[in-house]
Amino acid sequence: MTRALLLTVMLLRACVPTAEAQSGPWTPHVLSHPYRGADGIDLYDVDGDGHQDLAVAWEAGRQLTVTRGGQPWHPLGAGTIAIDWAGGSRAYEDVRIDDWDGDQLPDYAGAAEGTGLGVHVFLSSLGYAYTRAKNSINHHWQTVTSCDITGNGQPDLLAAGAGVLWWWQARNASAGAWSQRQIATPGRALYIGCDDIDADGDLDVLWTDRLGSGLTWAENEPGGTWPQTVIAGGGASNIACAGDVDSDGDTDYVVPREDGTLAWYERGAAWLGHPIAVPWLTGSTTIAKGCAVADVDADGAPDLLVTLWDPDPLVTPGRVRLLRTWQAWETIDATVLKTDEPVVVDANGDGLLDVCVTDEGVSNSGPGGGLICLAAP
Repeated sequence: MTRALLLTVMLLRACVPTAEAQSGPWTPHVLSHPYRGADGIDLYDVDGDGHQDLAVAWEAGRQLTVTRGGQPWHPLGAGTIAIDWAGGSRAYEDVRIDDWDGDQLPDYAGAAEGTGLGVHVFLSSLGYAYTRAKNSINHHWQTVTSCDITGNGQPDLLAAGAGVLWWWQARNASAGAWSQRQIATPGRALYIGCDDIDADGDLDVLWTDRLGSGLTWAENEPGGTWPQTVIAGGGASNIACAGDVDSDGDTDYVVPREDGTLAWYERGAAWLGHPIAVPWLTGSTTIAKGCAVADVDADGAPDLLVTLWDPDPLVTPGRVRLLRTWQAWETIDATVLKTDEPVVVDANGDGLLDVCVTDEGVSNSGPGGGLICLAAP
């Protein structure tokens, strides 16, 4: 999910957003709460109606679901369907939707954390009976994504977790047979991105490491060696987001960290890091979890969304923060207990962008709010 960020470097470097702005209240709408431990989130037009639908991975609920988007705000649970009908055994951390078997219908993949679980795929061509792209002993799969690694016009599947980052070629997906290859061995990867970093015409792979190696990219070489370069070292990093921060036509990256800090990394002959000032207490127990870049208020200028988490709710009462036009921070939700990656989508079909998050609750056993979309004032 690439999020375009059109911003001049002069504006970004000039602003020092340390204070919080005041704005009208954002209205929360709970769209789905059928299970416990709402975690990963993805956008995909599942029913082909031109609106993005919202997929959720439920960790404690051990399920994948899809909630229809582009509909008027509907009663809780309406428009939500379960994907993993067997359920009950897979603690899903993340979800991704794509057409891996090439039949023009959506397929679903879930990264499951826990001993003996792995990466599970539900293919339309197999009647959505699940297959394992990769079983595991103790990899604790954290994230899954999709991009065309081979350059053959078909999406491939990527997943990462504790000590592993693999990709699977999708040409044999309809037969339930995946050709798997290892890219790297991160400590604990929470984010995977695909981008042609070296401008050689194929997609390279990026990831963040929660155990301390920051943001790294691996070059997609014909021999499959995947040489690595660290973009942002020096700290445990969470779920990054991409955008053209300096308006030079290429993609830069915003990286949230475990110590609560944020920075964006400018692509060039050498990657340059630029800190982003924040109003919350950093270097304590506040964690910057995830981010997204989008023109939320449709004023022609990009905004930055960040999710936070802290064991003490009094330390960080606002879990979803908005840096409007990169000038002033504001809290857009103070009720979400624990969330990761925000997504920006017109969830109710009114032509305005909403901010949607998942809420795990105090722990993955609930009572989190499930799938929540915040409507702008």
